[in-house]
Amino acid sequence: MRKTIYSLTIALTVLIFTFTSLGGPGGADDPLVSVEYLEKIFMSPFKIMLEDKDNDAIADSKDFVDESIEVIDNAAASSVNEEELVKTAVRKAVADKVKSELLSTATNVNLLAGEKVTARTGTKMVITSGEAMLFGVKGDAINLTRGGLANVGTKAPLNTHYFFAADNTSGFEATVDNTNILVFGQYKKTALYEPVNTKYAQALYDLGLFRGTNDGFDLHKKGDRLQGLIMLIRLMGYEDEALAHSGQTQFTDLTGWFEGHKYIGYGYENGITKGTNTENTTFSPSMELDEKMYYTFVLRALGYDDGAGDFHWEKTSESKAVELGLITKAEQAEIAENGLYRDYIVKISYNALKAKIKGTNQTLAQKLISDGVFTQNTYNQVVQNVLAN
Repeated sequence: MRKTIYSLTIALTVLIFTFTSLGGPGGADDPLVSVEYLEKIFMSPFKIMLEDKDNDAIADSKDFVDESIEVIDNAAASSVNEEELVKTAVRKAVADKVKSELLSTATNVNLLAGEKVTARTGTKMVITSGEAMLFGVKGDAINLTRGGLANVGTKAPLNTHYFFAADNTSGFEATVDNTNILVFGQYKKTALYEPVNTKYAQALYDLGLFRGTNDGFDLHKKGDRLQGLIMLIRLMGYEDEALAHSGQTQFTDLTGWFEGHKYIGYGYENGITKGTNTENTTFSPSMELDEKMYYTFVLRALGYDDGAGDFHWEKTSESKAVELGLITKAEQAEIAENGLYRDYIVKISYNALKAKIKGTNQTLAQKLISDGVFTQNTYNQVVQNVLAN
C-alpha cells in the first residue's frame, strides 16, 4: 500500500511539474495541455485516491528526504569537496529510490500482432520494443514525453510515456509480434481471437459488402465505429453516394484515411450516425465498436428507427437482434463476455441480408438486388457457398 501511494505521489509531482514548466494554458492553436485541463481531467481521480488511502507513505518519503538533508548538514564541517560528494550521493540515492519504487509497480506486457492492452484510469504505458498503434478516444490519453494530447489512431513511438485518464477506452494494439509494453498501473490484455465465421466474411466480400484490410479479413480483431458505419452504409446500399461526399465535416478528431471522412460526413449529414459528444465535434472513429452499437446500425439498415421508439439502442437492441435472427442468444452471451470481434460483425451482417425490411415482405438482400448493389445470381451462388462450408 505504501509503495503504491509513494509512487503515486511522485508521479503526481512529476506531472504537475512537467505541465507547469511547459507554460500556461494552451489555446486553440497550442498543442500543449493546460494545467487547468490536467487538474480537471487527470488529477481529480488521484486526489480522491489519496484522500481515501492512508498517507503514511507520504510521511515516509518526507522522512527519507529529512534524513538525507541531515546527512548533508552533518558533513558541513568537512571540506567542501566532501560535502559535494555527500550531496551527489544523496541525489543518487533519491533517484535510485524513486526508480525502484516506480519499477516495483511496473509490468512488462508482451503482445503478439493484433493483441491489445487497454488502460485503466491513472495507468502509464511505455512501448519498449516492437510496434503498436495507439487506439481509443481523443482526450483520454496524454503524451507525457511530448507534452500534449496523444494522437490516437497512429503508430506510437518507442520509449514515449503515455498517461491514460479513462477506464478501458484507450491503449495499444501491437502490429508486430513480441511487442513489449511497460505498464505502470492496471490494464486489460486482449489476446488473439480465433475466427469461426470466415465463410460469412467471404460471402460479404463476394457481394461487395465487405473488403477487409491490407492484411486480409482481420476477423480476429475488434471492430471500431468507422468500420461499423461503413458496413451500415453498404448494407443500406448507399456506398456510391457516400464516396461522392466531399469528406468535409465538423468533427475535429478525424485523421488519416480521407475516404473514411467521406463515409463519416455522409452518415452524419443523413442522420445515419451521430458524434460522440453533445456538441457533435468528435466522432471517435477508432473507438471500439460494441455489440449494442452494431445491432443499432444493422436495425437501422432494416428500417427500424430508434428515434421513433422502434427499439432502444441500450435496452432492447439485443432482444430485437435475436427476434430478427441476426444473432442467437448463445452467440450474444459469447460476444458480451469477449467483446465484438469483426468475426461476429460479418455473421450479423450476413444474417441481416435474410431479414425482412420493417413493414414489408422484402428482405434486405432483395432490396440490395433491386438497388443494383449485386445480382440475384451472385447472391444465389454466395448462399450455396455458405451452405457448402
